[in-house]
Amino acid sequence: MPRQEERKPYLEEVELNFASGKRLARVSDISMGGCYVDSIAAIPVGETLTLGIARNGDGIMELSGKVAYVLEGFGFGVQFIGLTENQTKFLKEITDSHGG
Repeated sequence: MPRQEERKPYLEEVELNFASGKRLARVSDISMGGCYVDSIAAIPVGETLTLGIARNGDGIMELSGKVAYVLEGFGFGVQFIGLTENQTKFLKEITDSHGG
């Protein structure tokens, strides 16, 4: 499935909460529609998860997503789902401040 929005570089720690537990990882890029997570965690395509994403030390926003694809041993792409108005605003601020 092609991306709807252009991804922007965004190197921040993220807390993943998924079926097999919690894990810290790193987001390497982000858009209004999703992000890429650098992680060796084995999460199958289609699994839903919650991501706690930081914004430059200005708090954490929890976002729900679904694993869109996996690059075994490197990471996976997440498509955001069910975004609220506050979550959309949070993402817009991030993408605008990173060349959006």
